[in-house]
Amino acid sequence: MKTQHFIVMGGMHGCIPSHCAVYETIEQAVDAMAAMYDLDPQEQHDFMRTEYMDLDPDEDGNEYIEIQVCSCSTPEIHQD
Repeated sequence: MKTQHFIVMGGMHGCIPSHCAVYETIEQAVDAMAAMYDLDPQEQHDFMRTEYMDLDPDEDGNEYIEIQVCSCSTPEIHQD
């Protein structure tokens, strides 16, 4: 059975993502990244709206985070 889920990836541009996780809702995905990267409320709002955010690699260890929506029947394959 296919179910919509949200894949969060982060890493350095031009490289395989160093972080990949799957969440049932976009809110869960944003909350997880807010906790991991200490995003303030405005950054969380912007990230949820655009599904992409540039980061400071010196501060955060990654250059970006993004959310991809998927509807495959095996969401667990997206985990690290």
